[in-house]
Amino acid sequence: MDRSRGEGWDLSIVIPTSDDAQRIAMTLKRVASFLSRSKMSAEVLIVDDGSHDAIAEVIGPWTHSFKRLRLVRSEVRKGLGAAARSGLLLAEGRYVLLAEVGLAAPIEDAAVLLDSLQAGADIAIASRKLDGAFVRSQRPAGRRAAEAMYGMAARMMVPLAARDLFCGLLGFQQGAARRIAERAKLERTTFAVEWIALAERMGLQMIECPVRFSHNAGSKDSLTWTDFVRLDDLWKVRSLINDARTPMPQPPAKLLEETSFVRLDRPAFTAGKCGVGAR
Repeated sequence: MDRSRGEGWDLSIVIPTSDDAQRIAMTLKRVASFLSRSKMSAEVLIVDDGSHDAIAEVIGPWTHSFKRLRLVRSEVRKGLGAAARSGLLLAEGRYVLLAEVGLAAPIEDAAVLLDSLQAGADIAIASRKLDGAFVRSQRPAGRRAAEAMYGMAARMMVPLAARDLFCGLLGFQQGAARRIAERAKLERTTFAVEWIALAERMGLQMIECPVRFSHNAGSKDSLTWTDFVRLDDLWKVRSLINDARTPMPQPPAKLLEETSFVRLDRPAFTAGKCGVGAR
């Protein structure tokens, strides 16, 4: 499946980030290696949520390692959920992969998710909790406790079939990605709970895929206790899912305008204009 540029992209890889300039280069190196072995035409979108570091300068030299690398950023911090949603709305690939910086769930294992999508699944979720998964190093104890507590609360309030909500790698058919992003509202880092609940509410076919997992001890934890203890997001999801009507989509242009994300393509990098881009 190697379509020409004129026919669009087979794959979009979306990486939400915030103050991750020190880790983004290694992430891009692994993504470039993965794509070099793939027969798929692919674009990579880095969606930056109001970083205060020099991420544009770090990403710039990598534009020549990809057929298409885009930096999408908001000057005002909106939350990784808003960044991830914007990435899904901007993705042009037939399949969309959402990966967290650091790739604790390795991008190399995305092949399993893509196989599931090609077989007909609407959404493929990387999981540490299935037979065949391998966890080489766990997340810190505090993070694991927070995940368990939040997951328990989420399942008490919202019907969720997925066993692993926070592995950090999700795959979508483009149509499914758009349907979810146009209805999603959560902006914090627990957005995956809403996305999975929306997918179930809309009857999308989901499958969990076992992956290897290795937490990087030097990585910045994107989920915090503040995200977990603020359970008001779960009440929002519960209200949305319990509504007798199917959640109505919001216009993508309106969503992108609300989150203030703008696009920087290769000409912006090469011209050194890393602070502005075309809407």
